[in-house]
Amino acid sequence: MSRHLNNAQRKDNDEYYTGRETAVEFIDSISSALFGKSVYCNCDEYDKSEIVKELKRRFEELRLKKLVATSYTGKQYYEYNGEYETIYDLEGDGSYDSEECIKIALENDVIVTNPPFSHISNRLYDFVKNNNLKFAYIMPHCSLGYSKWLKEYNERKIKYIKMINRIFTTPENKRVKIGILVCNNLGIDKYRAMKKDTKRTYKDLKIEDEIIRCYDSSQVIGSLDALPDKFLAPITTMLCRQDLLEKYEVSLYNQLKKYYPKIFRRVLYTKREKKA
Repeated sequence: MSRHLNNAQRKDNDEYYTGRETAVEFIDSISSALFGKSVYCNCDEYDKSEIVKELKRRFEELRLKKLVATSYTGKQYYEYNGEYETIYDLEGDGSYDSEECIKIALENDVIVTNPPFSHISNRLYDFVKNNNLKFAYIMPHCSLGYSKWLKEYNERKIKYIKMINRIFTTPENKRVKIGILVCNNLGIDKYRAMKKDTKRTYKDLKIEDEIIRCYDSSQVIGSLDALPDKFLAPITTMLCRQDLLEKYEVSLYNQLKKYYPKIFRRVLYTKREKKA
């Protein structure tokens, strides 16, 4: 997985096309927040995107006002109102952050898409923040480690929905498995109120006379020197902090289930011994 994402970081206009099953699960996860909205898929060719096809199929169910799609590869504007389709050529290149497409975004209620993964850390973030947009994006697990998005998450301005590993198709028609999340700010005020003063804490564990610290991924930030020699954290932490693997070994710790069932998905990080 990391090899594919590293390659994506080196590409200017990378694409990982969403499969049918993933598109269905994606829309299911945010369907209640889409009810009665106008939806804009700003990185999607209308005749190829499984996300657009799924939204069109569920247009009446979700009571959508309209469905709009543009893409820098297709360079066409597509709109569906539940009965008629409107299609015309864009004046510009169709890039989601072009002046033309930003205007379209501001005319709609929410953006729903699978953006180019290489744009997520900076360009996509700036696009969302500068235009104060409502959105739901498919993102790789490693996006949890991008400082700008992590800050938004810790301030409860965005939320994540885990979808584990899903199959995507590259422009070369290769099928790859990528661990993904749904990142969105839909219904965030309600979410923030629900989460108020409920910051998660994890008990330190005493296992075989040894006290082991337990962390959430968002707590494993900053200098690695501040971390203990041995601690427990989610397996996705090493995707957020790739430098972690340089100093720590990772091992499964299935015995946790009998000590503390709520954290059995965590793994043990143990500091590597310095070579003489």
